Parts: sequence; C-alpha cells; structure tokens
Amino acid sequence: MNTKENSNYSNNITDSVIAVNQIVLGSAASTAMATMYISMAHAAGVGAQNAVSTQNHLNIIGSAALAAGTGNILWEGINRQISNMPLSDRIKNYEQMQAIITGKDAAQDLAENETNTASGNEPKTEGSKPENPPENADT
Repeated sequence: MNTKENSNYSNNITDSVIAVNQIVLGSAASTAMATMYISMAHAAGVGAQNAVSTQNHLNIIGSAALAAGTGNILWEGINRQISNMPLSDRIKNYEQMQAIITGKDAAQDLAENETNTASGNEPKTEGSKPENPPENADT
C-alpha cells in the first residue's frame, strides 16, 4: 500500500467520524427537548393524580363527618324519646327490636309474651331455658 491510499482511507474514516459527530450534535437539541417534554408530561400526570387522590380523601372525610353528625342527631332524638317512655314500653320496644333482629314476627312474639304474662307464666326471652329440656341419652 502506498501513502496515497492510506491517506484516502484516513480521509474516509475522518469524514465518517465527522458525519457521526454532526448527526449527534444536530440531534442533541431535539433529544433534549423531547426529554424535557416527557418530564413535563409526567409531572403534569402526577399532579393530576394527586389532585384526584386529594379530592377522594376529602370526599371520604366529608362522608364520615356527615355520618357522625347524622348519628349524633338521631342518637339525641332516640335518647329523648326513650327517656320519656315508661319502663313497660321500653321493655316492649326492646322485645320488638330483638324479634326484628332474630327474624321473628314482632307482632306474634309480642302477643305471645302478653299472653304468657297475663296467664302468670314468664315471657319467653332469648336467654331463658326451655320448659322441657331434652333427656340425655348417656344417663
């Protein structure tokens, strides 16, 4: 190989390196702007998510405050209503609530208790023992 050919190769290599450098330097500004736009879009998205999350938390707090206020108002009304009731009415009210909770017919249960009370028998309650307990097969 002679020097002229070496110089041609050197010039070709130098030209290709210069071309690559020009491409890199030419695209640097657009790459930097693209990176900045992506970062700004991400920040805007995170900000929107934070706003939605904050609004959701405020709605939860508002619902809890509303429930607490409503509960206090209802409790106050129930306390006044019960404090003005005679004891027998309170017991009937309690028995009706127990019948509703256990799924029994409140009117039927109340009528049975009134019949038992009038005949001298004790009214049936949740905790009372059955009249005839079953016999144990082991004894």
